[in-house]
Amino acid sequence: MEIWDYNKYSVGYESIDKQHERLFSIIGEVYDKIITADKSSKAPLLIELLSYTNNHYSDEIQFLLLKNVDNESIIDHIKEHQNNINNLIDIIRKSLIDGDLIIVDVAILLNDWISNHIIKYDIPTFRLIGK
Repeated sequence: MEIWDYNKYSVGYESIDKQHERLFSIIGEVYDKIITADKSSKAPLLIELLSYTNNHYSDEIQFLLLKNVDNESIIDHIKEHQNNINNLIDIIRKSLIDGDLIIVDVAILLNDWISNHIIKYDIPTFRLIGK
């Protein structure tokens, strides 16, 4: 499990970094649920994850628009966001049908979020803004 490392994951903007740091905290909670096989807090975890996702992605796009990032980069970012949201919705759908939280699927999604979205999209995009 990855832990928040400012030097590795910082995009250079405190508000976005704090949101990403919160994502790492949510990932820690997901892993705790895997280790303890705790399914009792399914609803609060899913609600927090959905809320986080919607708010964070909205904030990122607003930030990029305010910084006049080129349209192609913003469109790529939106597509990536939509892909992550669709994957999260699929996991929630499975959870509702099965009656169980697909906690491993959530953990995989969150790790993919770190390795693909934050590292491949956010860091390069946001660090270029600062130049």
